[in-house]
Amino acid sequence: MGGQSVPVAGLVYYISPPREFSEFFYDPFHCIFYIAFVLTTCAVFSKTWIEVSGSSPRDVAKQLKDQDMIL
Repeated sequence: MGGQSVPVAGLVYYISPPREFSEFFYDPFHCIFYIAFVLTTCAVFSKTWIEVSGSSPRDVAKQLKDQDMIL
């Protein structure tokens, strides 16, 4: 494989991206698990980012109110 390590089993196999589109037909569970993992990770990261950065809707409304802007 060109000197690269390729996971063949275990959790690392399922969170690694499919190498080819045809893998969806040969191993659909791997592809579905990978897509679910990526979407879940993105959702958790974005929710955490909003909470940590202080840009939640409540925080933005408070900032606008403090600046005497009308909502």
